[in-house]
Amino acid sequence: MPMQPAMCEEPDYLVQVRTVGSERFVHAGRCTGTHLYLELPAGTVDPSAGIAASASDDARAEALNLYNLATALDPALVSLTRSCHFYECEATGLASRIVRYRGSEDFGWDGVYRDLPLVGALLPYAADIEQLVRQQFDRYRAWLEAMDEAGVEHRLFLEAGGDLLRPAWNPVRLNRQGTVELRGHGQQLPRGHPHGRRARRRRGGQAQVRQPDRGARRRGASLRGRWGEVAGTRFWVSGA
Repeated sequence: MPMQPAMCEEPDYLVQVRTVGSERFVHAGRCTGTHLYLELPAGTVDPSAGIAASASDDARAEALNLYNLATALDPALVSLTRSCHFYECEATGLASRIVRYRGSEDFGWDGVYRDLPLVGALLPYAADIEQLVRQQFDRYRAWLEAMDEAGVEHRLFLEAGGDLLRPAWNPVRLNRQGTVELRGHGQQLPRGHPHGRRARRRRGGQAQVRQPDRGARRRGASLRGRWGEVAGTRFWVSGA
C-alpha cells in the first residue's frame, strides 16, 4: 500500500532532507530496520576525532577488530534479516532497505544515499586504526561538500549537533554513544511467527490488515504490540 511518511521536524533531519532532496529522503521513512550495538571500552570513541587520543592500545585494537567484524558480517545479516521484497505495492524481489536506503549507482538503485556512498554505503575494511579515523574525516568532508552543492548552510548542521560522527548513515559506523553500530538489518518477522501473521489483502479497493493471530496467546506466545494507522488503514506493530 503506497504511503507518504511524515518527516521529523528536528533540525538534524531537516538538514538531511535539504541536502539529499525530499523526494529521495522519503525512502528513509518507508524502510524499517534494526540497529545492533557492539560495546567498546568507555572513552574509546571521541565524536570530535573518531578514536580518542587517550584510548589504550587494547581499546584501539578492539575498536578496529569489531568494526571490521561488523563489516564482514553485513552481507550475512542482510541475507538473514532482509526487509520485505515488496515496496510500494511492487514485488521487487530485492531487499527493500538496501535498495531504497543505501542505494547503488552501479546497480541503478535510486536510494537515499546513492550519490553519497561515503555517507551511506558499506565502507571498506580499515587496515589500521589510522585508516579508520581517516574514514570518519573523509565522510565528514563529503557531507559538507554535498551540503554546499545543495545550498545548505554549514551553520544549520553545526547547530543540529554536527560533530565528526554525525553525518554517518552507513550500515556500520562508530557512533556518538561510543559503540560500533550495525544498521543494515531489515526488520521482518519470519512467516509463521505468531507476531508476523499480518497478511494484507485487497478487498473493495481497500487494503485490509489481518489482526494478529489470536491463537498465539493460547499457545503461550506473547502478543505485545500496538495498533498503528496509515491513510485510514490500521495495522499491528509487534513488540512495540
